[in-house]
Amino acid sequence: MVWRSLGFSDLWVAGSPVSVRSLIVSDNFGQFRRYRIFSEGGLPAWARLAKDGSGKIGALVTGAYSSFVKVGSTKKIQPCIFVPLSSLSKRVFRKLLIPLDFELYEEEDMVVAREIENKPYYVANRNSRMFHHPGCKRAKRIASQNQIIFKTRKEALASGYSPARICRP
Repeated sequence: MVWRSLGFSDLWVAGSPVSVRSLIVSDNFGQFRRYRIFSEGGLPAWARLAKDGSGKIGALVTGAYSSFVKVGSTKKIQPCIFVPLSSLSKRVFRKLLIPLDFELYEEEDMVVAREIENKPYYVANRNSRMFHHPGCKRAKRIASQNQIIFKTRKEALASGYSPARICRP
């Protein structure tokens, strides 16, 4: 996975944004509740994978088209929110983690991820002539004798492989 610095904090982001409509966060009494989240203009917010300095991977939620984010019916708006993966819906959770080879663990009642190892970016199947992200469920099913590993997308395309439709590498 290729991580890029945000520039204004110690967070690193990766992957493509996924639309988010709600988050599970704790309220003032410590109870976890689901809240709607949206951009200033009423558009759904976007989430991307984010890694902090200690290696914990969560999600960075921002407004659509670099706008601010509003959680629930509060009047408070924020430029971005870093949330654990347990705050996301299952659909968003799965979409975000496709390009990543990860392991999940629980810390202080929150689920976060950690990269297993920094593998090459693309895995191909010798028989199907398709290439995938290493974290794709189809890539994990490729037998070891049929695996071909590419460091770049250009290298995979030049070898005659096409991107898989599931993970869209």
